Amino acid sequence: MRSPSKTRARLLTAVLALALPGCGGGGGGGSSSPTAPSTPTRRAIGNVNFQVLGTNEARRLGLIVDAFLQEISITGTAANPLEMIADWTFASNDIDIVLFRGSCTPQAFIAQSCTELAATTSTTTKPERLVVSNVAPGGYTIAIVNFGPTNESGVLQVFATQ
Repeated sequence: MRSPSKTRARLLTAVLALALPGCGGGGGGGSSSPTAPSTPTRRAIGNVNFQVLGTNEARRLGLIVDAFLQEISITGTAANPLEMIADWTFASNDIDIVLFRGSCTPQAFIAQSCTELAATTSTTTKPERLVVSNVAPGGYTIAIVNFGPTNESGVLQVFATQ
């Protein structure tokens, strides 16, 4: 006959061997299932019409270029992607999108003292699209800049993914 302490040790080993595969996977022996990670959701946070002077008219007024400035506020608790799409009338105009941190007034834009985070640089892409990942909650300014010769109008759409 075996000693009671060896029998208990083997019994305990057998019980632990059955219970351990459940560790770390949501509980030992429970019927709870792991929760699936949430799917990121893209949502529109802005849609605005813009008008910008062409370089010909801007230069007559003493400016190098004209820009439409739109302030936005990103809410939430984590950094998320931000997508901006600008579409306009004439493909002959070179429209670019610039994202600045904080408020960028017309005076600060002219003085080139706004803090730039990202910008598009294509001379032929229409519509223009700027995607910036990891945009923290806070205030930002989007600039639509016309490097083309003629006055322009269009639509700016802004999307956040959370």
